Amino acid sequence: MNVTTDEMVDMIWILGECNKNSLLSARIYQERFPDRRKPRQDTFEKLKDRFNPTGSVNYEKHERTKTSVTEENEMSVLMAVTENPHTSIRSISNEQEHSYYSVQNILSINKMHLYHIQKI
Repeated sequence: MNVTTDEMVDMIWILGECNKNSLLSARIYQERFPDRRKPRQDTFEKLKDRFNPTGSVNYEKHERTKTSVTEENEMSVLMAVTENPHTSIRSISNEQEHSYYSVQNILSINKMHLYHIQKI
């Protein structure tokens, strides 16, 4: 059930009034807000579990840190390309033990594109 932030805040207030009793909170919420959706007891339980550690009704955002594109790695990849502009991304990633995507990402950030000269 998708619940708005305002609804979740009201649910937390009622949960506090009911001494964290989820079943009673669900009943009182239905009485106070008859025009809204009627959350079940487990919705209050989940909201309580989310609210206790964070102090927020919003979901915790998990952002991954980008550790592979450091300044040191960037310099080593750019030096390899400068030394041999006809090399491939795969060979750079194998030589320097970076992932293919990391090397490609570093080159993209620096607006560099590797290409191979072919005789026609």
